[in-house]
Amino acid sequence: MNRIILLFIIFFSASSSYGAELIFNIEKFDTNEGQVLVFLYDKNSQKDFPKSPKKAVCTKQTKIENLKAKVICNNVINGEYAAVVVHDSNGNGKMDHNFIGMPKEQFGFSNNFTPFLSPPKFKDCSFKVQEKLVNINVKMQYIF
Repeated sequence: MNRIILLFIIFFSASSSYGAELIFNIEKFDTNEGQVLVFLYDKNSQKDFPKSPKKAVCTKQTKIENLKAKVICNNVINGEYAAVVVHDSNGNGKMDHNFIGMPKEQFGFSNNFTPFLSPPKFKDCSFKVQEKLVNINVKMQYIF
């Protein structure tokens, strides 16, 4: 009897998760080279969006296949978020910029926001997490 109770507790504690699962479906890469980086910011870190990757509440990286990638952030609590996606084509772990500060690598934002002459604000890219499963579709882009 005690074994059954123990198995029951283990099963339900392992299957329940703390928060939501965010699935980033990313497309329109120009090459499979390098890796994709995803930085998720919450409302408390909005002043650091999108320029301070170390302030992101979830940071993930994965490879690109068939010019697409899928990235998952687990256990995200309900709230307001915004995401930055970087095609780290040379694998150096960061977004590269030219001499005037413009991105040299592909990028994307939640809400597929397209910036004009300056980085977006948190509110431009923000979305709410209120469900257990949230799909975010991002199309990669270039400045030029």
